[in-house]
Amino acid sequence: MPRYTLFGPTVTHAARMEQTGIAQRIHVSKACRDLLTKLGGFDLQKRDSEDFVSTTDDSTYWLLGRIGSKFKADGVLRS
Repeated sequence: MPRYTLFGPTVTHAARMEQTGIAQRIHVSKACRDLLTKLGGFDLQKRDSEDFVSTTDDSTYWLLGRIGSKFKADGVLRS
């Protein structure tokens, strides 16, 4: 039996992100997307709302890589 139990909307959201993730892809929250957008230089793609059902209006995103990088999320080396 665990010594403690975590619950609440943040834990539920993280659990859904983990359950609906795809291998070799980086799944980020809206807050993380906002920070990466502010930093600049990152290629992000909004995830379809049908793929990720949430009780809140939190959108999630795929981090595809750095803009101008030879590597992308599909693992293919670009020339």
